[in-house]
Amino acid sequence: GIPITLSAVYMEVSRRLNLPIAGVGMPGHFIVKYRDAEHEFFLDPFYGGTILTVDDCRERFTSPFGPNAQFSDHFLSRVSHRQILARMLNNLKKIYLDSRAFDKGLTIVDMMLMVEPDDINHYRDRGLLRVQQSVIACGFLRRANRGEAFEKRASHIVEAHWRLPVGDLADGSREMHDGIVAPGS
Repeated sequence: GIPITLSAVYMEVSRRLNLPIAGVGMPGHFIVKYRDAEHEFFLDPFYGGTILTVDDCRERFTSPFGPNAQFSDHFLSRVSHRQILARMLNNLKKIYLDSRAFDKGLTIVDMMLMVEPDDINHYRDRGLLRVQQSVIACGFLRRANRGEAFEKRASHIVEAHWRLPVGDLADGSREMHDGIVAPGS
C-alpha cells in the first residue's frame, strides 16, 4: 500500500542525508523510526510525517484491530529491506487475488519465492494459482466446444483440484481456494 511506499521514499531520502531512519512493520500500518544515541521516535509518512510516540503507535494499532488487540513493543522493531520487500509483495498479491487477476498474482508469488524461498505457504499459493489457471483454461476451451475427449481431460483437472487439502491454509489462501470456480459453474 501507500504507507509502505511513502516510508520507502522517506528511508531513501534519509539515507542520502545520513539520517538514522528505519522501516517499522507495525501490523496494519507501516511507519518509520528515527533513532540516534539520544532520541527515538516514530514518523508516519502517510499522515504527512506526523511524529508519533509509542502510545500513539499503540493507538494506531488498536484503531483497525479493536481495543482487545494485543499490542507488543516488538511491533515497533526495525525491519530489514528483505522484510519490506516481502510485505510490499504480499500487498500486491492480495490486490491481485481480490481482483481475480490470478496471472498477476502468480507472478507476484514467484517473486515472493525469490525473497522468501523457505516459506512453504508461497509454494502452496503458487500451486493453487496454477490450478486456478488450469480451471480457467478448461472453461475457455469448453466454451470453444472441443468435444468429448477434451471434456474428459478437463473433468480430471477439476476433480484433482477439489481433492487438494485446504485445512491448513493461512492468510487469503483459503478464500483463494474457495473462490476457485469450476468451468461452467
